[in-house]
Amino acid sequence: MAAEPRIYRWDDVGAPVASNVQDAFYEIAKAVLVDGYGSMPAAGWSVVYDEWSTDGIITFTNATQSGVLGAVRGDSSSNPCALFIADAMVDAITAVNARSGYHAVTDLLSLPSAADRTGILYSGKQNYWAVIANENVAVFLFANNSAYITASPTNVIWLYNDVFVCGAARSLRGLGSIGAPSSGNFFMAGGWVGGYSNNGLHGSQGVILADQSGSITSDDRYGFNWPFSDSGGAFGNNNVDSIVELELRPVEIWAGATTSVADAYQQCRLPMLLSSPGLNYQVTDRISTQPLTELVSVSGKNCYLAVLPANERMLVSMALEDWI
Repeated sequence: MAAEPRIYRWDDVGAPVASNVQDAFYEIAKAVLVDGYGSMPAAGWSVVYDEWSTDGIITFTNATQSGVLGAVRGDSSSNPCALFIADAMVDAITAVNARSGYHAVTDLLSLPSAADRTGILYSGKQNYWAVIANENVAVFLFANNSAYITASPTNVIWLYNDVFVCGAARSLRGLGSIGAPSSGNFFMAGGWVGGYSNNGLHGSQGVILADQSGSITSDDRYGFNWPFSDSGGAFGNNNVDSIVELELRPVEIWAGATTSVADAYQQCRLPMLLSSPGLNYQVTDRISTQPLTELVSVSGKNCYLAVLPANERMLVSMALEDWI
C-alpha cells in the first residue's frame, strides 16, 4: 500500500545539512528519498547507482521503477547540479532514453556544461529546503532565506528560490497511473532550463520520456506546465473578499516539438500539485500565510501552500488519493 506523503524540512531534527553548493542536491535527495534521517523515514525510493565520489553522478528510481532520476555534479559552484530522467540505466553513466531540458541526452557526464539542460541553481539556496514526497513522487523546494519556505513575501524573484518535481504521473496517454505506471511513465518539472530567469514551473520546464504516441524520440521536446504556462491575469486581485469558492485543477504537462503551446499535446496530470489559471500570491496569501507549515482545507483537500519563483504559488495536496 502506498505511503502517505510526508513533508521533510531543513529544520527537522537530524535533517541533512549541505556541505557545499555542488553536493547539496545529492546530500538532501539521498537522505530524503532513500536513507531517512532522525525520526523521519525515507520516502521509499532507491538508488540505482551511486558514483558521486568518483564520476559525480547518482541515479534514483521510484518504488515502481517506472523511470530514473539522475543528478550530475556541477563543474563549478556557479553551475552546481544538472538533472535528467531516463527509462533505465545500463551502468552508472549510461542511460536508456535519457532526457534533460528540451533534449535527448547521450553523454550524461557532459550535462553540467550543456545548454538548455534541466538544472538546480542554488546561489545560496542550499541551506533552506523542503521536500514533500512518497515512494512515487517528490516535490523539492529550495530557498536562500527561510521566508521563501515558511512565509509569504511578495517580492519573490527567480534568484530567491527553486522548485523541482519528479516521479510517476497520471498518464493521459496509456502509461498507467502514479501508483501503477508502465515503464516510461516518469517526468520532471521545474528547475531551470537554459537560463537563470527561466525557472519555476511557468516556462517550458516539463520533461517526459515519450511523445503523444508513446514513441521514444531523439528530437527536441518542449514541455509546458499548465496552468503556470498560461499568461492570463488573475481575477480578484484588488478585492479582499474576492474568493467565494476556489476551484483548483491539477497541474498538467503538455509537450510538443516546438516552443508554441499551440503545437503541444496533453500528456499527463500531477494531481498532487494544485493551481488555477491566473492564481497568484495576491489570492493564495488570503488562504494561508504560513506556507509549508499550516495545513489548509481548499476544495475539500488538506493542502500546503508553497512559494514558487516569480511570485507564483502552488497548493500541494496531502491527500493520499492524489499520490497514487
